Amino acid sequence: MIRTIKALLVLCLYLQIFGVEYTYADVKPGVTIDQAWIRLSPLKNRPSAAYALITGGKSDDLLDSAASPYFKRIEIHYSRMTDWGMTMEKLSSIAIPASQVVKLEPGGYHLMLFEAHDLPKKPSKTLPITLHFKNGGAHVIEFTIKPFGTMH
Repeated sequence: MIRTIKALLVLCLYLQIFGVEYTYADVKPGVTIDQAWIRLSPLKNRPSAAYALITGGKSDDLLDSAASPYFKRIEIHYSRMTDWGMTMEKLSSIAIPASQVVKLEPGGYHLMLFEAHDLPKKPSKTLPITLHFKNGGAHVIEFTIKPFGTMH
């Protein structure tokens, strides 16, 4: 009888510990990033651009910055059409609302990749970019390289 009670107590403790851990993971999953791609500039002294679909987790977040070993700096930008033509502005961050998709795409939000260096000697199909989120931490994403002129 005492063995049964001890076994039940151990089982309850086990379920409580792992149940709380599971609940925490279920309550606050982070952002997800899909369809990440780069349009490399054919000119060495011109910036390239990176795009992706970012889906918010259970709570709002911010994309604060990005970095890559292959670019000196990466800036967050937003392009839009105005009466004077297409304009682009540098942003400090992009809001990622909970459970919503934010598109980084040509003609909208995107990452500007400046001063490419040390690109792989062999043709590569992807390059890593680390996206830094205020609450969601850092995500290293392999961005697919697409030919210059690609719009999606």
